[in-house]
Amino acid sequence: MNSGRFDKLTGRKRPGTYINVDANASPAVTYGARGNVLIPLVNNWGPNATILKIKAEDITAYDAQLGNSVGNILLVSEAFKGASTVYVYNINKGSKAAKTITLAEASGDDPAVTLTCTAKYNGTRGNDLKVKSVANTDSTFDVTVILGTEIVEEFTGLTTIAGLADAGSEYIDFTGTEGGDLAAFASTSLTGGTSSDPISSDISTMLDAAENENISAMAFPFTDSSLKAAAVSKAVYLRDSLGKVFQIVVCDYAAADYEGVINVTNSYQLTDGTQLTHAQATAFVAAITAAATELVSNTYKMVPDADTVIDKKTNEQAEAAIDAGEFFFTQDGDNVIVEYDINSLHTFTSKRTKTYSKNKVIRVYDAVSETIRLTFPPNRFPNSTTGWDLMDGLCQTILQHYKDEGAIQNVNLATDMRVNRGESSGDSVYVDARIHAVDAAEKLYFTVITD
Repeated sequence: MNSGRFDKLTGRKRPGTYINVDANASPAVTYGARGNVLIPLVNNWGPNATILKIKAEDITAYDAQLGNSVGNILLVSEAFKGASTVYVYNINKGSKAAKTITLAEASGDDPAVTLTCTAKYNGTRGNDLKVKSVANTDSTFDVTVILGTEIVEEFTGLTTIAGLADAGSEYIDFTGTEGGDLAAFASTSLTGGTSSDPISSDISTMLDAAENENISAMAFPFTDSSLKAAAVSKAVYLRDSLGKVFQIVVCDYAAADYEGVINVTNSYQLTDGTQLTHAQATAFVAAITAAATELVSNTYKMVPDADTVIDKKTNEQAEAAIDAGEFFFTQDGDNVIVEYDINSLHTFTSKRTKTYSKNKVIRVYDAVSETIRLTFPPNRFPNSTTGWDLMDGLCQTILQHYKDEGAIQNVNLATDMRVNRGESSGDSVYVDARIHAVDAAEKLYFTVITD
């Protein structure tokens, strides 16, 4: 019977039973996924320094944690135009609104009965909370929680403060006199909630928290230049030192000159008249960047529900913006479209050529890099001829996959990604790889000959 080792890509010609015996479990190629975007919010409500993973199909489940209908929060709704999952990072370091209500005055030996209502979260949004209690004919009480002008909770048939505390409000923590009975009271507002602006350490904490999440792009909807500098510096570190394949989207940051940073320099108006700032437009750009695969360019992509470009660029301004690595929107009739899917890299070198400024090309490189990272973890292969042969086979499988889907071209399976046997020894393996990404046809030149 024919036997021996086999190559997963080419197989063997003769019938037989072929077995690969390798260290640990038999590894397979693992391909990364895209689609998740991170949006930091200074929302004046909600859990501080916490990532909420929101999917479009269960968006209303997070109303109480974000203090409003999630769909009405502009940045989140813009992000859902492109991303399947929006990771919201809440920055909310202020103080909680509160109110103490006297339900019964002190009388004789009986102390006063008070109910203290404390907002669940920090922030000025807590000042929009109101509570009221209405008496029923059966000596019970119905307590209503109002946010702004909307009733968000109602607890019925209560008799004691303890019963209200146990009712499980998502907006207010109720405490008060031990053993105290409820009473009716008019609508009462919570006060004293405060919010504070983010600082550089908040941005670092956010990016640290994002390290272990599967995030393809991040919006940075802040205008403070020091915060942008901190975010960009951290993004460069995450890409270059930790191998995180994601891009950060900032606005009006001329200092940006890096393939991992997209610099948005204008914005758009929605069909309902809402005008987005440049900073707010980063949410949509980050979302479509996160959603786009290595096969997709966002050049000329239309912005849904938008009809007017804000801060339009003339032809001369547009050409200068492209040279400066700016991402901007262009008017196309009654529609708003992305002009050119480029990142901020505009200083080119032998290691960072002009192709690196194209986001589609970067997505190809990132996809291949992520596949390599997932497929070749430490301590899976023996550092020997046996292991090298297996790794070469997996390298060929990776190349074949991206070649077949049209992400790379000019592929030589035998030589384009192979273990360097002369340099690999001890616990170190060196793999030489050559990748030629396929760009999108974004500039079409026709020469028309007439009689």
